[in-house]
Amino acid sequence: ASRQLRPLPSSVDWVREGAVAPVKNQGDCGSCWAFAAAGAIEGAAYLASGRLRSLSEQQLVDCDLRDFGCDGGLMDNAFRYDHVRGGLCSEEEYPYTASKGTCQKTFFHDSCENVEATQVSGFEDVDPQSTPALMEALLMQPVAVAIEADEVRFRLVRTWNVSLCEH
Repeated sequence: ASRQLRPLPSSVDWVREGAVAPVKNQGDCGSCWAFAAAGAIEGAAYLASGRLRSLSEQQLVDCDLRDFGCDGGLMDNAFRYDHVRGGLCSEEEYPYTASKGTCQKTFFHDSCENVEATQVSGFEDVDPQSTPALMEALLMQPVAVAIEADEVRFRLVRTWNVSLCEH
């Protein structure tokens, strides 16, 4: 079945809409995957509950064993961790340290409570080659995006030029 395409806006700002916390600093820890996943979950939880709570990236860094803490990871794995664990703790209860630590949220030891409406029920990867697909997804809710920032082109220029990006 064909879909009727509607004109897409040139931008969507979920921070301005109050659905995502302001930009955070991951420091020297390669935890961008955890920040992206937590931000997308924050946005979905906001849309479900009407309340914005900053979620714990550190919980993902410490406890998501499919990923590699400060040495990188995948947002899909973080979403799966969240689903199995029933949600994420708040940043306030499980603060970010920019280093891999011992998990404080296990089946035997809970140092924090899951924030309401933060359990992922499902997720979908968006075609990275399709700007319209990304914009459609952004119209529905905040989206987790990864940029491979360790590429040489990031180190060769002082300011990033989007025209250098392949997709």
